[in-house]
Amino acid sequence: HPDDVERSRIAHSHVIDTGSLHIDLRLRCKGGEYRWFTWASTLSGEYAYSLAFEITEQKKTEEELVELAEQNQRIIRTIFDGYLLGAMDGHILDVNQTYCDMVGYSREELLQKTVYEMETNYNETDVIAFASNMTQSEVSVLVETQHYHKNGQLVDVEVNNIFWEDGRITCFIRDISERKRMERKIRRSEQRYRGLIESQIDFVCRYTPDTVLTYVNDAYCDFFGRSREELIGISYLTLAPEESKKDILARIHEVMENPAPDTRIFYFYDSGGNKYWVQWIDYGITNEAGEVVELQAVGRDITPMMEAQQQLAEREEMLTTILENIPLMVAQGDEKGRFNYVNKYWVEVLDWTLEEIHSLPNMMEIFYPDAAERERIIQSIIAGQEGWMDTKIRTRNGNLLDTSWANVQLSDGRKLGIGQVVTHRVELEKQRLYAQSLELELQKERELRALKERFVSLVAHEFRQPLAAMSTSLDFVLRYQDRITAERSNEKLLMVQKQIQRMAVLIEDALRFSKADAQKTEF
Repeated sequence: HPDDVERSRIAHSHVIDTGSLHIDLRLRCKGGEYRWFTWASTLSGEYAYSLAFEITEQKKTEEELVELAEQNQRIIRTIFDGYLLGAMDGHILDVNQTYCDMVGYSREELLQKTVYEMETNYNETDVIAFASNMTQSEVSVLVETQHYHKNGQLVDVEVNNIFWEDGRITCFIRDISERKRMERKIRRSEQRYRGLIESQIDFVCRYTPDTVLTYVNDAYCDFFGRSREELIGISYLTLAPEESKKDILARIHEVMENPAPDTRIFYFYDSGGNKYWVQWIDYGITNEAGEVVELQAVGRDITPMMEAQQQLAEREEMLTTILENIPLMVAQGDEKGRFNYVNKYWVEVLDWTLEEIHSLPNMMEIFYPDAAERERIIQSIIAGQEGWMDTKIRTRNGNLLDTSWANVQLSDGRKLGIGQVVTHRVELEKQRLYAQSLELELQKERELRALKERFVSLVAHEFRQPLAAMSTSLDFVLRYQDRITAERSNEKLLMVQKQIQRMAVLIEDALRFSKADAQKTEF
């Protein structure tokens, strides 16, 4: 081989000088390829005798081992973990730069130390016993311990110890200080979290996808009237009503597909058999592969809220029933005249549906064609005028309907109008006024009749006086006409004439009174 020519010349000279030689060379064979041979030569007289053994495969193996060793050294020098090679007696034989940086020592300083000088949890006896146990078990051992830093601080490390047949121990050392710090922080956080969980009134539980409980807090135990030992390890489906199990399993299936939190409401029975509504917020706990391995649920007793909602629903149903059946018009609208609700009676009376109202540009103009009346109604709605207000409202067929409306303001500021048809009341009012006018006429009639009676009595009285006077005067004249003078007779006749005139006046008054009564003339 060209690379071995010079070595071959040196070897030839060496044989001549010393009489023997052992050398490995590459020779080109008939096929042109080079093969390795190991030569053992000896000089005898004028000749050199040599024995050659082909070692091509051995050389390839050696080269591969050398390359592998170089690769291992490169890996050891560049890996993020520390590397330490130790003897059975604990002396450090080799380290990489990562471990030097980890403990603050130089490589030269570490090669002067033993493993137990760096170790805090094991002394020399422990290290030797540990190495002996490794020899017997012939396995690698992973331990967590602490190594001394040059500055005196302790470094948390994870050590993977591997025993070799030559008695050496390889240690791959990982700095887990940050992980340990986080673990301590997590433990403290878990303690606080557990304290918080155990002290809160909400129910907290964790369970596997097949519903087996793995954790419950005190509130959960108290609610179901069982101890933690009785609950851990059982399926919480045994605590649920039969009719809820299907929905619970469906929710678990959803969590397995999507572990995001969600809220569900289920009812349970406590240890006393009382029905309670519980609002659960559950979510999936996943592993590194994103698979749900456990579920956690936080429950809160919302029975008072559910009962209040039920009572509210019953009340709303009752109010709706009343509104839809009461013989009063009910409408809810805003200050712009837009209606948001009208009841059944409103539709029956005015013959407009809510959808039809919304389709029209301005219903107030249709309801109240008179601008002044429309403005009065709008202002009364805006002002929230109390009491009933009478108005005429136009129906779908164009008739003006007598109605009376009252404004009611709700707690949220909305305005509610309550109306009633007052046509009957208006008719009654007309009848009342008519009856009142009739009563006045009758009163006048009674007064007139009384007046007539007094007048007739007066006339009769007034008639009797002149008639008596006339009768007396005529009787006197007739009886004594032969004995009285003409002057005296004329005097009596004049008196009779005056009485006749007086009676004529009375008769005229009676005629006028009769005419006034017939014509209902006020006088």
